[in-house]
Amino acid sequence: MSKSKGQITGELRELAADDSSYVRLAVAENPNCSEELLAMLAADDSSYVRGAVAKNPNCSSEVLTKLADDNYSYVRRAVAQHPNCSAEVLTKLAADSSSYVRWSVAKHPNCSADVLTKLAADNSSSVRGAVAQHPNCSAEVLTKLVADSSSYVRRAVAQHPNCSAEVLTKLADDSSSYVRWSVAKNPICSEEVLTKLADDDNDYVRLAVAEHPNCSEEVLTKLADDNYSCVRWYVAENPNCSAELLTKLADDDNDYVRLAVAENPNCSEEVLTKLADDDYNYVRGAVAERRKKT
Repeated sequence: MSKSKGQITGELRELAADDSSYVRLAVAENPNCSEELLAMLAADDSSYVRGAVAKNPNCSSEVLTKLADDNYSYVRRAVAQHPNCSAEVLTKLAADSSSYVRWSVAKHPNCSADVLTKLAADNSSSVRGAVAQHPNCSAEVLTKLVADSSSYVRRAVAQHPNCSAEVLTKLADDSSSYVRWSVAKNPICSEEVLTKLADDDNDYVRLAVAEHPNCSEEVLTKLADDNYSCVRWYVAENPNCSAELLTKLADDDNDYVRLAVAENPNCSEEVLTKLADDDYNYVRGAVAERRKKT
């Protein structure tokens, strides 16, 4: 017979006073542990127990406020990660001596734009990177972080939905290929920037250009002659690839390029008929699949 909620609470209250910190830790981690019991365990001698309290979903904002002054950064970090952590506590922890705590503040969904602005000047690149990834990060702060010394931060800027076209244009000249790749992956990347990045020395940057929905027919035509077969493959998969360009790529010596041609909805009947005799069985299979829909 299962125990009632009251019986479980009474049992946990008794175990919370156990001499073993291992037992008290298990109580603090228990999802059935009440706010009252967690408040009591927040004063436990063991930092592990206090850390478990700060991680418990039932922990109140009042207890989290108390634990924000804990001597152990492990506990304060748990506070900064808790959904119930108040804006006031997050503001306070933004000045914490531990970069791990400040990083957790910058990752918190409720972190305000003002706190993010402050953390954008943090001496830790991990913290600044977290700022650049936050949904609440303003376009103004992103513009500031464009000149960050860390490519990790600049890459996060290039990936942000609030990143402006102007910022993406600037980052398209970044020394880091990871940053340029992120620019080419951004949904708002302009046709002009994609045209520029189509000449990039890095294969993966050109790959990102070839699969972008804003990639023009002119750029796709250029990339159809790329030395890297995967770029040509992505060109053949792009919905913007014309029937004329697919006709050209149907003669590509790479099996996967021809397969992508056969699977592209823009592929003409004439090319499909040709690919029905392809040496690669998956290409012929793709043609057979297309025939099911006609």
